[in-house]
Amino acid sequence: LCDWSSDVCSSDLAELQSETLSGLAPQEAAAVVRAMPLVDRAGAVGSLSSERQREVMGTMSSAEQAAVVGQMSGPQQRSVVGAMAPETQARVWELLDG
Repeated sequence: LCDWSSDVCSSDLAELQSETLSGLAPQEAAAVVRAMPLVDRAGAVGSLSSERQREVMGTMSSAEQAAVVGQMSGPQQRSVVGAMAPETQARVWELLDG
């Protein structure tokens, strides 16, 4: 999406969002993600590096992690969950399948 009156595109906003989340402490970034509408959370987390995803997602409960991952595509789900600790992976998949 683009708003031609202000020359701002959603891709510009996604990049800015990723930069902002990357600059925050993991718990602060997680708080920002929690404040977003559910449909936007997956994109925000997905835009981060794998290491940063692990840090931010690691500050969330399993239920919160499952809610974010549940909004992702299959390949992105596997990538994000695959970066989690094994016990966390099992719990998130259980919540998603539940």
